[in-house]
Amino acid sequence: MTFETFFDKFDQFADAPNVVAKLRELVLKLAFTGKLLRKNSTGSELPEGWAVQSIGAIAHLITPGFACSRNHQVENGHVHLRTHNISTLGTLNFDLLVRVAPQMVDLQRSSIKAGDILFNNTNSQELVGKTCLVDCDYEFGFSNHITRIRLKEGFYPNFVVFYLTLLRNNGYFSRICTRWINQAAVNTDTLKLQKIPLPPLTEQKRIVAKVDELMALCDRLEAQLQARDTQQATLARAALARFADAPTPANLELLFHPAFAVAPADLRKSILTLAVQGKLVEQDSSDGSALESVS
Repeated sequence: MTFETFFDKFDQFADAPNVVAKLRELVLKLAFTGKLLRKNSTGSELPEGWAVQSIGAIAHLITPGFACSRNHQVENGHVHLRTHNISTLGTLNFDLLVRVAPQMVDLQRSSIKAGDILFNNTNSQELVGKTCLVDCDYEFGFSNHITRIRLKEGFYPNFVVFYLTLLRNNGYFSRICTRWINQAAVNTDTLKLQKIPLPPLTEQKRIVAKVDELMALCDRLEAQLQARDTQQATLARAALARFADAPTPANLELLFHPAFAVAPADLRKSILTLAVQGKLVEQDSSDGSALESVS
């Protein structure tokens, strides 16, 4: 089955747990074994023309950032990127920018430019190793929990970002990191020794283009699933409200319709509320009140 066929039939797999995340990981695994473009590639060996090199060997510069405390933060200061500015999908995230006093920043040492790779060297064990591509030149500083990688000519930064993202997603950095209370780290020496399979530059670019295309499809599928879940949640609330107003067998049966996806806990809560309020069964006026029964 081709990826295109798989995406066409996605509705048959949509209810599998974490299906989009697993699909993203599969795309990257195939990309770095040479099987994403080379349809007849088989076995565990790398395709002809590929070579394994270390990050240190292909990098022109590998530099960690610098620390700044809360005392250095100012409202209109110089942007200082932190770990939350690196997304788990390989992009920079500018939702929350920390700014520090300009005198804390050495632009010669810490600015970033298009094609740089930012590697999150210290974070929780789950998030350590997040990696992103810098899309254009920025006069931004960056935290000592971030390492900047600037590659030599002949190597495609996007390709390296996708590979480091695959390693984080499959738990590799979580396994090799140094751990202590609430934190984990991958130091610069370990990062330099990290191996990466590399095809020729032209193939690196073709693989990245294909990965980008498939990741865009994953984004669309994820958006569709989120929209479906939102719709189901709205329908579930409406069905529960209808049942609460009129707890009839017909309305109870409606709650089990697959389109509504009512959570069992919500249904139990609704039934117990109706029971306590005396709305679950028809009341007999001759029964008297609960207070009379106690007395």
